[in-house]
Amino acid sequence: MKKEELIAINFGCFEIQELICFSIKKLKTIALKKIAESEEEFFDMLIEAKKSEHNSGWKNRIRNLERIKEQKKILEIYKGTNIQMNQIKDL
Repeated sequence: MKKEELIAINFGCFEIQELICFSIKKLKTIALKKIAESEEEFFDMLIEAKKSEHNSGWKNRIRNLERIKEQKKILEIYKGTNIQMNQIKDL
């Protein structure tokens, strides 16, 4: 094996090591994120994320998420009953 081939292999290994380090760091940040255990908690996490981002239209998105969250609560109340969707006036 020539010296140039060994150097090329070593550089390839370094590139793979950098990729592995990047992937490990990314996995650590994902693992540290809290996972929602209920739909209500999921909506709360989404709302908090939108509040902290302050991207264009964030207030409308928060209002929409809060409305969806409330509608979901109402649907849970009527779940398993014989009431039809068009009979539910709270939505």
